[in-house]
Amino acid sequence: MRLRFIKHIRNFFLFFNKKIAGVKQPLKLTQTEWDKTEKEFVAQLYSYFSEITDSIQNLRANQDNPFIKSQLCLAFIGADTFARFHLIFEGQRKNLDFDNKRRFKKWLNTFVFTSENNIYQLQKEKIKCDAGRAWHLRNSLLHFYSFPEPKNGHREQLVYNFPDSLRQKMEDFFKKEGHKIIFIDAYYLINAILHGFLIQLQYFKRMIENFPDQYKDAVLFAHEIVMRDGSYTVKFDIE
Repeated sequence: MRLRFIKHIRNFFLFFNKKIAGVKQPLKLTQTEWDKTEKEFVAQLYSYFSEITDSIQNLRANQDNPFIKSQLCLAFIGADTFARFHLIFEGQRKNLDFDNKRRFKKWLNTFVFTSENNIYQLQKEKIKCDAGRAWHLRNSLLHFYSFPEPKNGHREQLVYNFPDSLRQKMEDFFKKEGHKIIFIDAYYLINAILHGFLIQLQYFKRMIENFPDQYKDAVLFAHEIVMRDGSYTVKFDIE
């Protein structure tokens, strides 16, 4: 089943493209040059978003094995990517990769584990995660494709779209056995992270309205990075 809000986010990208059309160019660029630069940057943002979400949907299509860990890895990669842009739009220009932990956790606290994120607010008890726990999960999954070592006697385990009744039975069982297990529902955690991308776009929209000069400067800087460092897939049909 496709994420219900994916279409909503894509529609917001279309709305965002209309919104940026009214932004006047910086002094050093003509309007035509600025429009091209801004649209290229937004198109690259959309490509990051769509490749990550489409990859997650392809994994979810396999109902026998939806590759939960791989889905979560993709969501964490997206969070890392968009967290870098968040620093840029906050005015940072140097040491963007100096403190990845701080950058990653700041993005999650701003756009995911927040009252603005409806998915997190509705499914908080199932997600059972905060920025610190997500950071440990990210490191273990991306570097070792495994779970982190127990912390304070608690071991984290992933479940996937589990009914509350079954979750409670599992928690009670392991508790009786003397095990402290934290069940993180990866399905809702992933959805909350993806929803964070939409909230970040709304942040850009507010910046256009309230701090247009800061927005322009950030776009110019970010555009240079994505055009220089962005990766592309070239497909060859070899017979």
